[in-house]
Amino acid sequence: MRCALVSWVLLSACGRVGYDELTERDAADDVDASADATTDADDPDARLALTCGTAVRVQDFGPAVVATFHGLDVAATTTGFVAVWSAGSNQIRSTGIAVSAGPSLQVIQPSFDVTGKQSATLALSAIGDDLMLGVDDPDGPGIWLFALDEQGLIRATTKYIDTHRAYGHAFVTADAANDLFVVMGSDGSATASFTRDHDIHPRSGPTAAFPIGTESAAAALATGGYVLMTGNSSNCDVARVDGVFAPLGTAQPIAMTCHNASLVAAPGSPNVVAGWNCDNDAVWVTAGDPSTTLPAYRAIAGDATDSASNPRLATTSAGVWYAYQVSGGRLGRTLLDASGAAVTNAEPAVVHTSAGIKAYDLAVHGDTAFLFWLESATNTELWTMKLCAP
Repeated sequence: MRCALVSWVLLSACGRVGYDELTERDAADDVDASADATTDADDPDARLALTCGTAVRVQDFGPAVVATFHGLDVAATTTGFVAVWSAGSNQIRSTGIAVSAGPSLQVIQPSFDVTGKQSATLALSAIGDDLMLGVDDPDGPGIWLFALDEQGLIRATTKYIDTHRAYGHAFVTADAANDLFVVMGSDGSATASFTRDHDIHPRSGPTAAFPIGTESAAAALATGGYVLMTGNSSNCDVARVDGVFAPLGTAQPIAMTCHNASLVAAPGSPNVVAGWNCDNDAVWVTAGDPSTTLPAYRAIAGDATDSASNPRLATTSAGVWYAYQVSGGRLGRTLLDASGAAVTNAEPAVVHTSAGIKAYDLAVHGDTAFLFWLESATNTELWTMKLCAP
């Protein structure tokens, strides 16, 4: 996954020769702090066996704090997962998780202070066991970039993108084939793409993507390049670009309000699947080949009684998992085929309810999808659920 998540109360509505260091800032207070982290990787009793559709607590972070926002993003690594989370209090933390056969999970690094920045807008993606975390800096304005390892520990000097801010939960995308990360950002009047190498040094950007600002932006790998998506209070736009982000045709508009834009490639198909929520209590989808006109969008779930929002998408061989939040502290999910239709026996359904849910994400390890969520009541805790195709 992929991003950055806000709380329920907000949801309603190392240098190298040849790199241009003038375009980035180092954050010395954020580097070489890994000595503060602790692990329990040798504790066999810490392994958590998972069964389909059953909620399992992964980690207890201790007493909850009063926070006006919460954030969570989870990315799959070769080793397992890294979860990055925020519960206000001017700190963003990471947790490293190993995945073993079964599957079972084991926390290998329970809590590391990545940065003292305060933001719920964060996005995480991985190439093998190396990750890049993006965090919006509303005071910059800019985007902080952190290089993490498979335990969620910092592995290189922090970098910074000036002038553009991050929006949404999916503004960082890994391109393992080209050994780079794609970052989407906006200066308020236009939306641009940036690329960073495996160690988050600059490769390109800003490169114009959309001539409008954004409240959420995403990228997905596609044949011959990428597909980009942006959303705002007017509409969603979907555009194809080549490997250097030159446009391939014109952007396609989706004429409705567009929040929490999400975009993934469909399995075994040239299609992409796009998800978002509107202002009318529903989460939506369109799926098709972006080199042609995308088909009409349709609602996945939600109405005036059970308002749905904040979709997340993740791809497996069985299809694209589509998760969303439902009013009343509920998480829902469905499995879609490459055309965006629900797979039989995996139609939209609520799979977990808790008044303590503050943020959530959807991620795939191997070919298995997992819901992750942050609960905060007496304590702040990380939970997960394995999702299984019929």
